[in-house]
Amino acid sequence: DVNFVETDIATLKNLKEKHSLMVLTADMDGEKIDSLAIKKSTNIAVIIGNEGRGVDGELAQLSDKTISIEMNEKVESLNASVSAGIIMYFLR
Repeated sequence: DVNFVETDIATLKNLKEKHSLMVLTADMDGEKIDSLAIKKSTNIAVIIGNEGRGVDGELAQLSDKTISIEMNEKVESLNASVSAGIIMYFLR
């Protein structure tokens, strides 16, 4: 099952503890997502930041791992929604 939740930082902290969430933050400098070894039974939350500003520092501190999508060196960046779709595909 996939649940989409828009929440605040305090609620995310509670959800992380209550559901043993692994929190992944998308950032161009993160570990390549295709190299991750995550059990299918792991509860995961993915944080996708704004294309211009990225992820808020306080929110990023909740992250267990920072991930990125491998891209051609000629590509500057991806739209946030495109990135989210690719990340969810890898985590399915």
